[in-house]
Amino acid sequence: FDYDDDDDDDDTTVPQEESSSMMTSQEEESLSFYDSFESGDFSHYWRITSSSPSADLWEADQSAWAYDGTYAARAGVLSEPNSQSNLTISLGDIHSIRHGGYLTFAIHASVSKPVDLLTFAINDNVIRTFEEVTGDEGDWEEVSVLLHAGEHRLTWSYQYFGGMTSSVDPRRVGNSWVDAIKLRPFT
Repeated sequence: FDYDDDDDDDDTTVPQEESSSMMTSQEEESLSFYDSFESGDFSHYWRITSSSPSADLWEADQSAWAYDGTYAARAGVLSEPNSQSNLTISLGDIHSIRHGGYLTFAIHASVSKPVDLLTFAINDNVIRTFEEVTGDEGDWEEVSVLLHAGEHRLTWSYQYFGGMTSSVDPRRVGNSWVDAIKLRPFT
């Protein structure tokens, strides 16, 4: 994907120290941004929102089949039909990252439309929709997007619609995970 949007909406986030990663220091130095949630929380730059106060929110979870390190971001289990929870980061809030680059992240989606789905959006424009389980248990897919210069708000949304068609609730079989979010600057 190649993404360019001049949307200048600002989200408020609280900058904290960056998380540690399993990458070498040389690899980390070549990146504008990297997070594999190894701090065990979302205290730096991240915003977590939901459509209802009873929604189970995203969490940095150590019990994951992490793609990199021992933690990954896990979407919460939602039980209220037509609800969603969001994991959002505004790259412009991080050391003024606005120059663009090559964004990659790993995802394991355990979803089954029409019951639920997972989306990835940039500045509220959905770039990718995950409507079915990505591979077998523990399999990850790496997603890549080119970001042009500008401010970018990245959002991963887990949406639950209800209406299970079988006795097995796919939200209980597995979870959806995001990990190893990297932004390499253009050279």
